[in-house]
Amino acid sequence: MNEDRLLIDDEHGIYAVADGMGGHRAGEVASSLAIESIRRYLAGGPAADVAAAPVPLSASAQRLLAGICWSNRVVHEAAVSSGSLQGMGSTIAAVYLAGDSLVAANVGDSPIYLIRGGKIERLSEPHTLREELGPEEVPASLGHVLTRALGTRPTVEPAICEVSALCEDTVVICSDGLSNKLAAEEIRDIVLSHPPERACREMIALANARGGEDNISAVVLRFGRRADSGAAGGLRRLLRRLRRLAARWRR
Repeated sequence: MNEDRLLIDDEHGIYAVADGMGGHRAGEVASSLAIESIRRYLAGGPAADVAAAPVPLSASAQRLLAGICWSNRVVHEAAVSSGSLQGMGSTIAAVYLAGDSLVAANVGDSPIYLIRGGKIERLSEPHTLREELGPEEVPASLGHVLTRALGTRPTVEPAICEVSALCEDTVVICSDGLSNKLAAEEIRDIVLSHPPERACREMIALANARGGEDNISAVVLRFGRRADSGAAGGLRRLLRRLRRLAARWRR
């Protein structure tokens, strides 16, 4: 059973990975609802109330934040309305491109990485017991327990950040099935050594070779310069190759 779902929407500039949780296929339902509701919202769906952010946000960041809050409402309402779906939830790691801005937001532990100038940086915030309480306070067996997820509560507080998109930037969005098996530096090295499609295949193959117990999904976005812009021209989002690859699920 594959509980990962991915979103690649070039038209609206939204890319996401959702990793569902819950028994009897409920995790699959949760991640599907998460992806579809965010896609519909950012494509012009209903307005959603969003709590004030601790720092000022651009209109694009506010829109992504609202989309995730709306998605949380959709998943939560589905969970409480059906006995077989109660307790389901999903992570979400989403990137929204608007002009030359890149907005990254997440709930849960599915990571978003930015590779720039040969260095890799995590743009997302892991919502796990280990990260929030510290490794010395949490047994290793409980370190990956989520402290936030879509749909488990009526409201949710996503982590969000916004950066300028630069030429040659690469963004990797993946599920923890990949990040638990590959160090960030290994992800960087593979992505910088191959075109995006090949990089996805190489990363997933390596994660599977190291056990591959969980679903594994990855989206790689690479930015280039507008062909007709000239040296003084602006940037555009050129997604040379996007590939969504979900690894096999193994018991």
